[in-house]
Amino acid sequence: MKTGRNPKALRPTTGKVREALFNILRGGMKDAVFLDLYAGTGAVGIEAIRQGASEVIFVEAGKTNTADISVALNRLRFT
Repeated sequence: MKTGRNPKALRPTTGKVREALFNILRGGMKDAVFLDLYAGTGAVGIEAIRQGASEVIFVEAGKTNTADISVALNRLRFT
């Protein structure tokens, strides 16, 4: 996910790491509540929704990042 903001301010989780995480969690994602700490771009939490989580709690201190996550969720119609 690209934000258009200062790219050096974020260190997003790589695709390989996300893939490994959700390969481990795959059987337990349906209807799960997922906590995305230090959410950054929100990519991990958004993937949790795609994998079947019923709820994702995004925790992010950066106001700009929080706004970007909200925009992404609206764009993807996840709100």
